[in-house]
Amino acid sequence: MANNQLINIYLMRHGVTMLNTSNSVQGWADSPLTPDGERASEYAGMGLKEVAFDAVYSSDSGRAMQTAQHVMSENIATVNWSLTTEKGLRELCFGSFEGRSNDDLWEVLLAEAKEDDINNMDMPTFVDAMAYHEAQQRPSHANTWPSENYDMFTKRLSQSFYKIGAKALENDQRNILVVSHGLSIQAALEALTETPADFNHMAMNNSITHLQFDGQQFHLAAYNDTSYVEIGRQLIEE
Repeated sequence: MANNQLINIYLMRHGVTMLNTSNSVQGWADSPLTPDGERASEYAGMGLKEVAFDAVYSSDSGRAMQTAQHVMSENIATVNWSLTTEKGLRELCFGSFEGRSNDDLWEVLLAEAKEDDINNMDMPTFVDAMAYHEAQQRPSHANTWPSENYDMFTKRLSQSFYKIGAKALENDQRNILVVSHGLSIQAALEALTETPADFNHMAMNNSITHLQFDGQQFHLAAYNDTSYVEIGRQLIEE
C-alpha cells in the first residue's frame, strides 16, 4: 500500500479526570474530566481542527467519550461526524483495586518486590503481578469484574484495532481519531508494533500517538505528541 493510501490513526489519551487528580486507580471505573481536562481536550481539538476525520472512535468509558466530543467540537474539516464506542478500547481492569488509592496497589506489589524492582518492572510483569494479587485478596463477597492479565488485555486491544483497520479499508477511510487510555495505548503499541511497553513513560493526557495501518500491519509514526495541544492553546489564548 502506498504512503498516500496508509490509514492514519490519531490515537489520543483522554483528558485529565477527577480520579487522575486524586491518585486513584482508574481502569474500568470512571470519572468525568476536570475543567483543565475539558480545556486541554478543546486545545487538542483546535490543533487538529483541519484534519478531516473519516471516523471517530473511543472506548465506552465516559472520560474517553467526553474527550472525543470536546476534540471534535473544535473541528472544522469533518462533516456529519458520529462517535462509535468500542468496549475493547477500555483501560485495563484492576478488579477490586478500582477506585482505591494507587498507594494501596503499590503497597501490595512492594510487599514482594524491592522498590528498584518495581521501578524497573516491565508492563507485562506489572499487569500480571497486579492481576495475581488482586485475585488473591479479592473479598469473597465482592460482586465485581475480576482484574485482567496482560494476555487478556492485549488480546482485546488488538482485536479492536484490527476491527477499526478492517472497517477503514472497507469504507476507504484515511484519517481516524481514536480516544483511549494510558496503559491501553502502551499495551496496544507492544501488541501491534512490537514497541516495548513502558509504564514509566506513559503518554500524556490528550497527546497523540500516530499509528499507520497498511492493510496488514500497524506502524508507529509518532508517540506522545503534545504539539496539537500546544498549537490549540496558542490559537485560543492569543
